[in-house]
This record gives sequence, C-alpha cells and structure tokens, in this order.
Amino acid sequence: MSYYVFIDIDGTLLDNSTNIIPSSAIEAINLAKENGHKIFICTGRSFPSITENFLELNIDGIIAGCGGQIIINGVQEYYCPMPEEMLKPIVKYFIENDVGFMLEGEKVNYLYCAKNSSKIEKELTDFLYTDGIFVPFSYFKDKYEEIIKLSFFTLKKDKIDKLFKKLSTKLNGSYDNWYPKVYTGEISYARNTKASGIDYIISKDNHPIEKTIAIGDGTNDYEMIIHAGIGIAMGNANKKLKEVADYITTNVDDNGIYNCFKKYELI
Repeated sequence: MSYYVFIDIDGTLLDNSTNIIPSSAIEAINLAKENGHKIFICTGRSFPSITENFLELNIDGIIAGCGGQIIINGVQEYYCPMPEEMLKPIVKYFIENDVGFMLEGEKVNYLYCAKNSSKIEKELTDFLYTDGIFVPFSYFKDKYEEIIKLSFFTLKKDKIDKLFKKLSTKLNGSYDNWYPKVYTGEISYARNTKASGIDYIISKDNHPIEKTIAIGDGTNDYEMIIHAGIGIAMGNANKKLKEVADYITTNVDDNGIYNCFKKYELI
C-alpha cells in the first residue's frame, strides 16, 4: 500500500536561510509520486502565504493554517475560522501594546505594523510583503469570519508571555522564532491542528494512519509527528520534536527530505 506523506514548509521543505526549496527535495517528491505515494504540504502558513514555488510542486493537497484550511487536488474542502469572541480581544491587546501581528485569512493576510518598530522589525515587515498576499491592517474592517490564525512578531517577549498565561484553552499559542532576533509565533484555534488535518484527508480515502508519514522541524509539528504512523524530525528540528520522532533525518540544507524518503523506501 502507498504512503500518504505530510511535509511542513519552513525549516523542512524550505531552507529559510536561502528561501529556496532544495532541488533534492523536489526530486524526492517527484520520484515518490511516480511510485504511487501521495504527497501533501502540511504547514502553519495560511494559504495566502503559500507562494507559487510550493503550488507548482507535484503534490496532492495542502493543509494550511495548522489544519484550519484543507485543499485537495486544487479544491478547498475545509475552512474553519477562529471564533471572533476569542480573536477580537487578542487583536485589541496587540494594538494597545504596540505588538506587530498579521491576521491570516482565506485569500489575504492583514498586516499590522507596530508604530514604534525597531529596524529589524521593519525589515521583517518588508520581507513579509514580498512573501505572499498581504495588505495593511487598515483593509481588515473587522472581517473576523475570514481569519483562521494570528501570527505575531515583536521584541516585546514579556507582552507575549503575559498573553499566553491567560490564553483560552480553546486556543493554542506558541513561539516559532523563524526570523532572526525577533520573537515570532502564532495563535490558532485548538480544534484545528496539523494532526486533525491529516485525519480529515485520510478519512476521505479510508487510508490507515499506519501508512502515513509526517515530517517537520518546529513546535507546531509536534502533534502530527506523534500522530502519524511514522514521525520524522529534520536534523535542524528543535529538541522536543527530536525526542518524540521515530527517525531524525539530515538538515533541510543537507538533503533531509530526500534522505528520509530513501530511508523509508518511498524512492
């Protein structure tokens, strides 16, 4: 029986230091597809942040926004926004404390820039506008029904820690620190996870969980790594993920995807 393979983007499929998908990863995906396996992107990014270089890959579908949005063979089959009553106070808190954030939607992301941004925060903001479909927060107009996830970027770690301590149990909050020298992370609806996204897809085809492989490197990959039949951590993954993985492959810039596909005879 074929495997269903679920691959994270940042730090797993994408080398964030170069912003390039390694050619060996593209080759591995194509070869695995030829061998009858199904390949899915499973990312914390919302769909507007999944740029053409990922959409052009030979994949069967996308789990976006940490399970909040699911697209199979180009058709959106699931979309579950965060409850407005939970999200609205967080937006208010970030604005009052001058914390940068983005509201991640179905077709566009709304970007709020702190008024007193540091140089490094401004650089991050400029980068985001080149890495997906973003508009300024002024375009938002309280369209809470569109939002599946909130991401933040700031130097004010104390403000984020304070928020996390009083965060509803119906929400997940975590740091991912993907951009150097800035505290970055996300807040998502707890009912949506990368693991729940995997279950949605395999249930449609009655595909056994034992024949699934999940590959990741960060905090929001934890649930899918322990849930999948085989959980694989990248060599550059965080310590917590490596501790629960069934296998640790090489780094993203050292043929990590290709090597784990070879290890499990997908290619």
